[in-house]
Amino acid sequence: MKANAFCTEYFQWARITPANNQSPTPRWGHTATLVSRGNALGLLVIGGFVQGSSEPSPEVWHLSLSHIRWKNWPEIRFSGSSTSFFSLETKPEEQSCRVALHTTVLAGSNTIIVFGGRGVQSPSPVNGLYMLDTEADTMSWTSPKTFGDIPSPRENHSATMISSSAMAVVGGWDGKKWLNDIFILDVENMSWTRIRMDPAVLPPLSEHTTLLFDWRVAIAGGTGAQGANSSIWLWDTVTMECKPFKNPLPSALTAHTTTSIGPYIFIFGGVITDLVGSGGDRANISVGFNEKLTVLRRDTLEKVQADVDPGMLPTVRAHHSATAISSSALLVFGGCNKSEVFNELWVLHLPAPRAGQSGAEVKPPSKSFRLQLSGLEVGYPGEEKKLHPAFLSGETRTKRIVQVRQERAVVRETVLGLKKRLSQQEEGLANANRVTREQTDWLELEVERLSTGVGDLEDRCKFLEEDQRRRREEVAFLRRSMAEASGMPLEAPSQSPPQAPPANPVAYI
Repeated sequence: MKANAFCTEYFQWARITPANNQSPTPRWGHTATLVSRGNALGLLVIGGFVQGSSEPSPEVWHLSLSHIRWKNWPEIRFSGSSTSFFSLETKPEEQSCRVALHTTVLAGSNTIIVFGGRGVQSPSPVNGLYMLDTEADTMSWTSPKTFGDIPSPRENHSATMISSSAMAVVGGWDGKKWLNDIFILDVENMSWTRIRMDPAVLPPLSEHTTLLFDWRVAIAGGTGAQGANSSIWLWDTVTMECKPFKNPLPSALTAHTTTSIGPYIFIFGGVITDLVGSGGDRANISVGFNEKLTVLRRDTLEKVQADVDPGMLPTVRAHHSATAISSSALLVFGGCNKSEVFNELWVLHLPAPRAGQSGAEVKPPSKSFRLQLSGLEVGYPGEEKKLHPAFLSGETRTKRIVQVRQERAVVRETVLGLKKRLSQQEEGLANANRVTREQTDWLELEVERLSTGVGDLEDRCKFLEEDQRRRREEVAFLRRSMAEASGMPLEAPSQSPPQAPPANPVAYI
């Protein structure tokens, strides 16, 4: 019954057009990480080689998965002392993360860890480790000090979180040779531990992919001293042993992507190579780009018969990114082939799980291993947050469309309610303004009336003053007339003091 659960599955590609018709410059060798900032779910694209440039890009682009809207985030500055990603001539205030062929992982819910790659000191790889807090108000690159067995510089390596607090870096190219060592970073104390691998078991390689499932890490494809390979190796994080898997990839692949979603593992894109000749004359040649989608069962790594709608397929590419944004959608961005560099968005819609299918992880056989690399929860925030219907399919898409319509109806009702409240407030404000104008007019009339009354009072005061002056003049005239009539000189009482009566009253009479 379980075997029949994975019969022929139907998958469908769809090209996504951004809402604002704005997209990042075409690029390859970048990374794309699913992040949550506030209540918004998005895809964070870091670095890479942009079309027409041989130096890594400092750009950081954010794609809103709710509105399918790209935004070029302001250049995030560097805060720290290391210059692994920067030229020595660059001023500290002008430094930002410029890297390509690197790796990024999401530690916790909001911390992106960038390691290695090729910086501006091209063509030399670097071994810088940088962190970005996506929830910070003012984001900046930080370079924490690390301890232990620090990895050597490398590019085209792979990195994956193997627990909630541990990141594993596998292989890569240091500019002169391929590498097969594995380094584990304990994120809590920033300490590195080196796991040495036997080249006879895990050959040195780069441009491969790693994927955690259960307590094991699958290392798939890549290229090395013996050329490209189609092998899959399983690294046990409990015993730290590595061994080849019985079923190889359909062809030798490099620069491809491997992504796990639910019960499936998807291998997409990459360069198909082959070895020709025999013995020491064998040579690795490229035979083209992988145009097939390979689907494996997540629990057994066995191939699933996949029926892909041929109506709309992405152009063949390598060095792209493929990110699981929900349990039913794989998002592909960028990449290149021999003639083109891309900035397209493609989503692969998955079928609804059947009875008997399960993406649940199996518990590791032991929890007493060295770094306690257990307890990593693989989740899809897209299931809990709002995705645009373009990223969904089938019944989920229908339900989401209904939900969006209901949400829009609620928004319309809310807007209408707000408009009604605004109209009422505007009407109330108009009435208040009318009353204010009436009161202002009444006050102006009162002021005018009082001003007129004050003028009348001033005129009355002037009249009384003039009348008083005239009466004083009449009194003075009467005094002069009486004096002239009596023959006595008129003396102003105010100018000479009154005379005292004579000592002899009789003489006075």
